[in-house]
Amino acid sequence: MKNRKIRPKNWSVLGIIFIALICLTCFPLNSQAFDAHKQVLFISSYSESFPTVPQQIEGIRSALDGNVSLEIEYMDTKRLDTPENKELFYQSLSYKLKNLPAYDAVMVGDDNALQFMMDYHEIILPQIPVVFFGINDWERGMKAAEDPNFTGMFEKFSMTETIDIAKKFNPKATKVVGIVDSTLTGQGDQGQFLATQTDFVDLEFRVLNVSDHSFEAFGQILESLNNDVILLFLSMNQDQTGIYMNLTDQYKFLKDHTTIPVYRTSIGGIGQGIFGGKLIDYEAFGRTSGELVMDILNGKSVKTMPLIEETPYYYIFDYELINEFKIPARLIPPDAVLINKEASPLERYWEIFLAIAIIVAFLLVVSFILIVDNLKRRAIQKELSQSYAILKRTNENLARTEEKLRNQYQVTEKNLIEVGILNQKYAIATEITSSAVWELDLGTQEIILSENFSLIAKRRISNKKTSTICWIS
Repeated sequence: MKNRKIRPKNWSVLGIIFIALICLTCFPLNSQAFDAHKQVLFISSYSESFPTVPQQIEGIRSALDGNVSLEIEYMDTKRLDTPENKELFYQSLSYKLKNLPAYDAVMVGDDNALQFMMDYHEIILPQIPVVFFGINDWERGMKAAEDPNFTGMFEKFSMTETIDIAKKFNPKATKVVGIVDSTLTGQGDQGQFLATQTDFVDLEFRVLNVSDHSFEAFGQILESLNNDVILLFLSMNQDQTGIYMNLTDQYKFLKDHTTIPVYRTSIGGIGQGIFGGKLIDYEAFGRTSGELVMDILNGKSVKTMPLIEETPYYYIFDYELINEFKIPARLIPPDAVLINKEASPLERYWEIFLAIAIIVAFLLVVSFILIVDNLKRRAIQKELSQSYAILKRTNENLARTEEKLRNQYQVTEKNLIEVGILNQKYAIATEITSSAVWELDLGTQEIILSENFSLIAKRRISNKKTSTICWIS
């Protein structure tokens, strides 16, 4: 049996396989391609019912791609800010972490969750990168960032802008009163509030801590505030007796115990008794934090990621309270969101009006084009009519000229025939008779004599010119 030779085509296939093996050896694929699915844990300081949390989660989910699973744990410290609750949460989370697949990154929202992670990070999630956001206490955030596995965003309330616009609404104000409580978040709020007073040297700043009073006594304090006060609601969860009040009840409490606008720099309450202010955009907060996590999952080192100090904001006000407190509309920021404002017909049906406007504009353009085209057609028709009239007159003139020429031709032809006849007669007459004929050219005064003159005279007589005409009868 003969040995089969390897054809050139087979050599090409073997060469491609050899090159592929070299590439796989020298350039190994990223392990992420083999294990693309990632697990991220989000620890919220509050419960899912707290107004900021759903927006934070929505923002986070919008930033994570389809290969990342998000798990959420709630500390619920707004309602149960006690050591017992935190210990139970630690025990529950520790049990889950021991029996569930490991997480690739952790996100913590607000101060209590950050403090929890700072206390237990090395115990339950060692070396796992942590992204925090919504931190009111700057000292706590800076301390956390000293750990090379921590990075994130601060939550800086827009107190300066809110107080500034409140001054425009109430130029007679001389005091700014901030409502806080003794929770971690409340104390962070108080620190930011007092730090703002350096921007307003003409205003007196005062802190009202609900945790120093019962809710009943606190309500009486609020009722005593008059129109020279800018009232800023920051946090008011638990009073001196340990009674917890949820946010909905807080809004109603403030509405029932105040006669002045209540400003706010955090989400919630606008349209439920809170006047408004410059608020934090928590969805944007969550989205930016989610983008930080994606950077980490894609290989970026936490050490190279600086803390983000910028906070996203937007203005929002209750339009009914704007009218109630007689705030001039010209003072409202043009990009502000207005709650409880009845939309005008134009605002409600602007899409329909826009469609109608587009149709009308289209019809006007078409009508304009048709009018211009019609005018051009009329102008062309007028020119054609004028040209036709000229051509008609020219044709008529040509017809008349042709008739005259035809008549002249007929007369000329008749005269030529008659002249021809006369010439024939003349020639015959001169030939059969001995007559001598002469002719005088009146133009040249030359006398032309026929040959018979020489015959009759029997001598040569030539034609000549004369100045005297003699008539021989």
